[in-house]
Amino acid sequence: MTTTTTITDTVTWVTPAARPPPGQPDISYAPDHENWQARVKRRLSEGGLPTTLPAGFPEQLTGAAVWDGATLAEKYDWTFVLNDEQLAEIDRAVAYFRCWW
Repeated sequence: MTTTTTITDTVTWVTPAARPPPGQPDISYAPDHENWQARVKRRLSEGGLPTTLPAGFPEQLTGAAVWDGATLAEKYDWTFVLNDEQLAEIDRAVAYFRCWW
C-alpha cells in the first residue's frame, strides 16, 4: 500500500480581531443608527438608569457660555473684519499653496 503526502510551503496566519474590553459598547468610528437604536432599546429594557442628577450638579446651566439655537444670532456677531495687512497675508498664503497644485 502506498501513501502519498502533500507538503505545502505556504503557511497562512490569520490574526483574529481583537476583542473589546469587557463592558465596552459596540461603537464603531462611523455612526450606525440601527446599532444605536438597538443599544438604547436594550439599555431601557434593562432598567436601573439614573433619573436624577448626581449630588452637586446644577439643575439648570446658566451664564454667558450657555446658548441655544433660537437666540444664538442675537448674542454673537460672527462677522470678522480684517485689515489690509491680514488680507494681504491670506493672499500670500493662497498664492503659495496654488504654486504646489
